[in-house]
Amino acid sequence: MIILVFLSFIAQPLAAQDTAIVARYIRWAEQSFSQNHRAEALAALERAQDFASVSSDVSYLLAWIRFQQKGSLGSVLVPLWQAIETNRWNTYTEESARLLEAEILITVRRFDQALRVLEYVPLSADSLWLKVRALHNIDRQHCLSELKKALALYPREPRLVRFFFEQYAELEPSITDNLILHLPSLVNADPSFLYIVSPFLTDKNQAVTLIESYRAMFPHDSRHLPAALNVGAIDEQTAIEELFAVKELDKTVLEQVYALLRTDSTQHTYMQRLLQFTGTITEDIDRDGVVESYTEYKNGSLQSYFYDSNQDGLYDYSIFFESELPKRAVLITTAEPAAPFAFPVYDSDRNLAHIQWEYYPYVSYSAIDHERYVPAAGSLITEPITLQHFIGSFLYPQPNPHFIPLNKNMLSMSARYIERPSSMFSNITEIVELNEGIPYRAREYNATGLLLSETVFSHGKPVTQTIDLDCDGRRETIWHFLPDMESAYILSYSESDWDNDGEFEYIEYIEYNHYD
Repeated sequence: MIILVFLSFIAQPLAAQDTAIVARYIRWAEQSFSQNHRAEALAALERAQDFASVSSDVSYLLAWIRFQQKGSLGSVLVPLWQAIETNRWNTYTEESARLLEAEILITVRRFDQALRVLEYVPLSADSLWLKVRALHNIDRQHCLSELKKALALYPREPRLVRFFFEQYAELEPSITDNLILHLPSLVNADPSFLYIVSPFLTDKNQAVTLIESYRAMFPHDSRHLPAALNVGAIDEQTAIEELFAVKELDKTVLEQVYALLRTDSTQHTYMQRLLQFTGTITEDIDRDGVVESYTEYKNGSLQSYFYDSNQDGLYDYSIFFESELPKRAVLITTAEPAAPFAFPVYDSDRNLAHIQWEYYPYVSYSAIDHERYVPAAGSLITEPITLQHFIGSFLYPQPNPHFIPLNKNMLSMSARYIERPSSMFSNITEIVELNEGIPYRAREYNATGLLLSETVFSHGKPVTQTIDLDCDGRRETIWHFLPDMESAYILSYSESDWDNDGEFEYIEYIEYNHYD
């Protein structure tokens, strides 16, 4: 987390009145946030966006609080980039904004871009921590070299030391031993070092003492259990009881505890507890400190799965289960490429498909943008996850690396028909029947089942449409379509027999855009 930096320096002075108003908003938001009234802080800063073009402070603080709230990273970047572009600082600094920008870009795995951002930032513990995190995913040898330099400058910086222990400690035992000498100051900053360093201590009694100290402070934190079990600070039965006493478990911790069980009895007890588990299992798939997936269980049975591949705070898919098989989902779809480094702010900014499976992975229907695609039985397969046995018979979903997001073309090709809102009648559904993605007939019915319109197609082009314009049960109007290959419009003429005598009393040539 990047620490807010408060300065009295004024980069570019505002008008006195604007300065006073902005300062009031800033103080209001800071005070509300410090008192844990975060909604009030956000509301104040959102109202203060009228001053975003003359003050960087309001936009930066809005971005920072949204980041603390774990909102979508798109919603953080929009005001953050506004703050940097405005470049008028009073309370905060461009350096703080750049550091936050780099942290977000690392989170969403834009590592090269993050390094370019850090070129604008002076050397500090913050910038070095972000730099080694980015390099770790580009060139690990280079990362280790830079990490050694950073630790030489900041041997008591807990973020750098923790990163070293979690990623590189086994490769550099001499550095490990030197960093352990700073353990008292490290523990003051981050008590989790009490169990993080335990595998690297030669004195096991000291390791037990450190872990017991941590357990006394944080008895319900399951992250320390593998280390505690490994050094003998607790027995296997205690590890199992404490592990399943919490309702949110880390998948890695689950695996590590099970791997340390040495008797058939405790392994059996572990499996019994796992198969009865009610709660959430989280997974940090790439081990970068950000959780990508959440899997919910009830009495050991799969309930739902949420997955965020690029870690931007918006799920790629949300899947809901019945009898431990996927039944319905909300999935991202193939869309036009976003602008460089642009991210959606809200779900409403994305193209999402709502899926119902007949029997996974065979789709019963899909809905995108108010259009419902119903495929022929067994003709459409979409398989965003695979189900694996995780520790014995316990089912656990994993992202399918071969999953191809759906798009409207794919859905149309497999659709038997499409349901969509009528463009002619209010609150009426149009049903378009297709063969290999090509429409051959479309019908529109009202709520009572009365047929209001029927269109006949030839080679995917409308030929005629009969319409009941006055909703009396008789389709008195016929539209004739003449495709114009030079434009997006369909030229047509209309005939109407209003008195049902078999003669068309009315004819009109029109230009109609219903099927462009």
